[in-house]
Amino acid sequence: MTATATRPDAGPGHETALPTIDHWIDGAADPGTSDRFGLVYNPALGTPSARVRFAAATDVDRAVDAATRAFAGWSRAGLGKRATVLFKFRELVERHADELTRCIVREHGKVLADARGEVQRGLEVVEFACGIPHLIKASSRRTCRRTSPANRFASRSALSRASRRSTSR
Repeated sequence: MTATATRPDAGPGHETALPTIDHWIDGAADPGTSDRFGLVYNPALGTPSARVRFAAATDVDRAVDAATRAFAGWSRAGLGKRATVLFKFRELVERHADELTRCIVREHGKVLADARGEVQRGLEVVEFACGIPHLIKASSRRTCRRTSPANRFASRSALSRASRRSTSR
């Protein structure tokens, strides 16, 4: 199935083939098994800019199976490995920031300054996620101190003292 569109500035009879957006399954582009497509519109111009392949039930099943397998490996990965992956992702976002900005403009109809802001905010979220292993380690150290038998007793004593002070006022 081939989709075509007429560019508004091309005039009648000047149709251009639209690029096709396929699925991404198990780390690779996958055309899927469906012969159904939908048009993707450029919201700023109101014209078709691509076509997207719809997924058949078998495509969805393969994608879910691949995600299930990927989750099994990711869930066993330690904090260090996860942080390494997130830092690499951050580097990729930084390296391709201009390309991502153009995609946002093209696919969401945002003006360039807003799209740059979206990429920057997304990068800040990724940077925060990169620091989560450090936060988890700090949190677990505090939890260990609070839950050791000696510290539980010390904490109860401190609470008793604080409680006596607040009731004596």
